[in-house]
Amino acid sequence: MLSAIVSYVLERFGSPLYAEELGVGDFLSEPHIALMRALTLEFQPTFLDILPLYIVLLAAFPLVLLALERSPWLAIGPSLCLYAAVYAFDLRFRGYPNAQPWFFNPLAWQLLFVIGAAAGHGRVRRHSLADKGRWLIGPALVISAMAFAIVSSWTMHRYFASFPALLQKELWPLNKTDLSPIRLVNFLSVTLLAAWLIRPEAAWLSSPWIRPIALCGKFSLHVFCFGIILSLMGHFALVEISRSLAAQLAVTALGALAMYALARLLAWYRDSVEKHAGAGA
Repeated sequence: MLSAIVSYVLERFGSPLYAEELGVGDFLSEPHIALMRALTLEFQPTFLDILPLYIVLLAAFPLVLLALERSPWLAIGPSLCLYAAVYAFDLRFRGYPNAQPWFFNPLAWQLLFVIGAAAGHGRVRRHSLADKGRWLIGPALVISAMAFAIVSSWTMHRYFASFPALLQKELWPLNKTDLSPIRLVNFLSVTLLAAWLIRPEAAWLSSPWIRPIALCGKFSLHVFCFGIILSLMGHFALVEISRSLAAQLAVTALGALAMYALARLLAWYRDSVEKHAGAGA
């Protein structure tokens, strides 16, 4: 669908820059090769580069789950070693074309995936990480506050050159491809604070304002894939029609409503199937 939309826009508006910007130039020039490369997860257009990461991590998840059944550290230990090896030996997957590295290196991002799996595993959940790690709350607050201040200063500097960008020379670029340690530590700090501040039984989590977000989360992969198409269409609309603030707000609102509508449709379909199966039994 993404390639078809790009092809239509190229024919309609005649801007070849879209093909290169979205990484589908090779698909349009040699689709027979690109399709084969897509099946081996080597062809990764813009917006789709996280899906091969997702597929690889899910393929490896049975081994992670077997390790978690015995001990969380039996899964986290090897994962940490692999993450360290990425930086020690420059390990990475190569894609298509020109053997370019994957935008998200599975050998590095697997650590975050394994940590998340361990934190959500029943064996770990019985001993709340937030309660056992209370001594980490202080450092997590400091790290999160510093990260917020630094990134905010970078954003302000982008729009106002005179505004100082804190530690930009020392920290930039923050490697996303290989999940830089700074990114990892910041994410874990925010996660710990969220686990400490937000309890599963909190009443506001079942409020009408949160239900749409929770429903989208229950069908996260479907909503994400649909969001990719919506993002592409919104991008074209803003570039070719209008970039005004009103247009941006309209595109954002319509996209959010469309993803929520998809989640509602999927929930209705799931409930209908379960109801039918229950009636048949």
